[in-house]
Amino acid sequence: MRLSDVLKLTKQPHSLSIIKDFLEQPLSHTDYQAAFSHYFDIAIELELYDMVFEEGEKIFKEISNQAETPYFEKILRHLINAAIHLEKYDEAKKYIELRKQALPILKQYLGILDEIKYKQALQLPYLNDVLKVLTDVIPDQTKIYCHQELYKLYKNDHQYEMALNSLYELYNFDLKSMYINEELRLLFLLERYDETISKSLEELKHNKKNTEAVICLLEAYLKKHDFHKASTLEAEYEEQIDSESDELKKKAYEIIINLYHQMDNKPSLDLYQRKLKSLQKVIDKKIKSEPEQKPEIVYVEKVESKKVSHENIFKHLEIGHELLQFSHLIDDKLLLRDYLRVFFMHVDAFVQVKEYVIYLKDESPNFFHYKKERLYDKTIATTFLEDTAINQTLISGDEIIEDTKTIRWPKNVITQKDFENDISFVFIYPLGDEGVLTIHLEEEIKDPGKYYDLFKLMSAILYAHILDEKKLTKLKKQNRYYSQVLNAPIIAYRELTDTKSTYNDEAMELFHVDKHHHLELFLRDMSYEHVHRYKEIVQRLLNKSGESQEILYRYQEKDILEKLYSLKTGDENIVMSLFFDQTKEVNQTKDLIEKATVDPETGLSNDYALTNDLEDLLKDKASLLLIELDQNLKHIYGSEKITHYFKEFAQNTKKFFNDGTTYRCDFNQLLVIIPFNDIRSVTKIVKDYFKYLEQYESKILKYEKFSANMGILRYPVVTVEKQKDKLMRYLDIALERAKRDKEDKYVFFVYRDYEDELFEQQVIDHLNVAIETKNLGLIFNQITDIKKNRVWQYESELALFNLAIDSKYLTTIARKRNRLVDLERFHIKKVCEFLVELEKSTERLIKLTIPISKETFLDPTFNPYLLGLFKQYGIPAEFIRLKCDMDLRASHYSTQIQELIDHGISLDTTSLEMALSYPFHAVHIDIKKESLKWNSYLHKIKELLEGFQMALVIRGVKTKDQKEALERLGIMYVEGQIYKQLPAPTLIKKIKESL
Repeated sequence: MRLSDVLKLTKQPHSLSIIKDFLEQPLSHTDYQAAFSHYFDIAIELELYDMVFEEGEKIFKEISNQAETPYFEKILRHLINAAIHLEKYDEAKKYIELRKQALPILKQYLGILDEIKYKQALQLPYLNDVLKVLTDVIPDQTKIYCHQELYKLYKNDHQYEMALNSLYELYNFDLKSMYINEELRLLFLLERYDETISKSLEELKHNKKNTEAVICLLEAYLKKHDFHKASTLEAEYEEQIDSESDELKKKAYEIIINLYHQMDNKPSLDLYQRKLKSLQKVIDKKIKSEPEQKPEIVYVEKVESKKVSHENIFKHLEIGHELLQFSHLIDDKLLLRDYLRVFFMHVDAFVQVKEYVIYLKDESPNFFHYKKERLYDKTIATTFLEDTAINQTLISGDEIIEDTKTIRWPKNVITQKDFENDISFVFIYPLGDEGVLTIHLEEEIKDPGKYYDLFKLMSAILYAHILDEKKLTKLKKQNRYYSQVLNAPIIAYRELTDTKSTYNDEAMELFHVDKHHHLELFLRDMSYEHVHRYKEIVQRLLNKSGESQEILYRYQEKDILEKLYSLKTGDENIVMSLFFDQTKEVNQTKDLIEKATVDPETGLSNDYALTNDLEDLLKDKASLLLIELDQNLKHIYGSEKITHYFKEFAQNTKKFFNDGTTYRCDFNQLLVIIPFNDIRSVTKIVKDYFKYLEQYESKILKYEKFSANMGILRYPVVTVEKQKDKLMRYLDIALERAKRDKEDKYVFFVYRDYEDELFEQQVIDHLNVAIETKNLGLIFNQITDIKKNRVWQYESELALFNLAIDSKYLTTIARKRNRLVDLERFHIKKVCEFLVELEKSTERLIKLTIPISKETFLDPTFNPYLLGLFKQYGIPAEFIRLKCDMDLRASHYSTQIQELIDHGISLDTTSLEMALSYPFHAVHIDIKKESLKWNSYLHKIKELLEGFQMALVIRGVKTKDQKEALERLGIMYVEGQIYKQLPAPTLIKKIKESL
């Protein structure tokens, strides 16, 4: 019995014993697996799940080490089905995974179908699996199954709209007649009564016997309260309903009873209630018990094998089968001579002959001679065939099987002489109209039938191949041409499939690998960061043809650019790759990038590199640290040493922040970006950094410590801004605060600082415009003699009337923005203008106090400017008093101060030390919280100053209690919010009224 006969056996019990007998024979692993696959097919059909599982596990252990065949995954399928039926779910899951690996890519959906069965058995959700199968390329029958499952799932989950869509998908496979009643029911459940009515009527036109459509129509009419149509329909189909099954009749009667109940039609209502009552009795009495039907056991006797006349026939059939298979396994790309040599070498394993000779007409070469694993080919003239049996076969087309001693044409075509004793028998077969196959044997042959069938099959195999060869000659020429192209020394090329890789000579030389170097081994030598993406690209191309990709990666010590393209040959996807060695270009590019992105002095990345890297560094949590090294030592040690000193500082900073990235931003600034932003972690590492700097001993300047300040920005905690300029602005603000801070050398940026900075900038902008347009006004603080209860002095302040800003804050901002000198000079000028206006209005002048800062006073041109301004406006200097808000070295500025006094200008100060060093007229002191010590201090100061004819002015008095306390201490002059500020127009008006 042959395999083809086994596979034709019907799925009956007796077939199992026949297959068992067949499996006892020596079989190839392909036949063995094919027979067992059919055996399990029959057993599953007979529901012999225990037997399938037990025997299947044994067989699986045997075949798991064999080369895979198309039947391997089928055996796994039977094991999966048996395991699920036997509730052996762990084993089922294992075999499902194994089957997925065995299935080709185009049939992977079968593995998902197995998972669906598995999940159905365990009552697990499997909706996503069904949807996944539908996205694949699958047969129509599988699509129908998937849509049927979707329909069941959606309907059971009461997703009627989705269930209806699934039905419409099934209609694409001409299944409307099967599911029309389901559609009507879903439309009714969705309350789409008009569609239910129209589709029910359409169905009844084509199929009046469809009682379920009648019931849906009745229900729809009832829902729409169309009782007339409903009663008409009931009357028309009354007899048909009465002839239906009990369940259908019961459903219809209940609907009709509801109809007539709403119509208040008592006769009809009574009639159907009686019908329903009678029907219910019948249903209750129907208790059917069907006896169990045991399957008939069929005993099959072993069929005896038929005896044949020749004892070697089965052996030759097996050899012939093997040769036929092998002939198709030989590479079609081989030349004919190479094909023949490989084929005859394989034949030598089964039968020993002296030599094979093939002659082909109209070919070049046309003569092939095989002997002892060697094949010789040449082109011979037709005269060489004269008087040979080969020539006779060419002419007649007949086979010649003859002993060389009695043959009519004894000439040996090889030697051109008669056959000698080394050849005793010849078999000559025509190869159609193409040529002749000749076999020379040394063995004495008494029965030609011993080898006839085998050699006949060989001739048929060779004839078929020669015909194929002629058909494929043009394709082979093209293949050889393209093979030569792909193996050209200018192309490094590889072909990749699911199972193998093939490199051409240039690629083998480039990578130092063999011709079929496996992909997994290739990936081992690839840089690790590229392996995952490379696998993804290859897998995508193997799954989808017609796409191209490029990837640049590091292989061993080379930079490789690989261009990949996928194409499909039959059912197999092939990925073609061209390799380009980019090492030289990459190294050149790296050199250029390094020159562009690396600071030559410190070896750190520079500002350009930061611009390129910033977006990637800010994709996740990060903290930006702007560090500035104090450069006050430059004038001591010189530029060269300080340059090396900063380099040492930069390298130590980079070493400390080894988890971060360090950039040089400015001559003495570094930016470090660390990959975390937790406040405690950042604070800890920053404190550790400053401790490290304190303990570190410089190798360049041995007696100097690194003194640095730091601004810190936690991203994206305080901002999500990604523009480099904005971030650097934020960091500069934090760094500037750190430099002003006396306690800590680092400050965390908060957005409030930026807002303050913007506000200060806006104030300065307003101030600049106001100075230019002379839009600043004056207000006056009253310094009062509390004993005489009158104003002792008016102190002027500048005010921006369109901004509610305190004059002290205005002065602070101007100092920060280096506009304080300009602002105070403008103030003096404005006071002069006010005095001019006052004189015009009242013909009188009053003494005014003007506050002056250290920056303004120390300007070398201050005295000439001030005196020149008084001269310009014609203001007598004795009407101006300057309040110097500063500390100066004793006696150092005596000349400048004396010059002002000589011109009649009075001077006040806020510094007691200044008052003791220079001839000032008054000391201004801010009030503090009242205490015994403070009161004693004021009392002593008052006595001291009065001894030198200087007044004491207490500033910032806010309440009446404070005033009274000062009065008790004998203080005469106070200033503060207790007295109203007077704008310039108000003061002029007040002076006018007092005249």
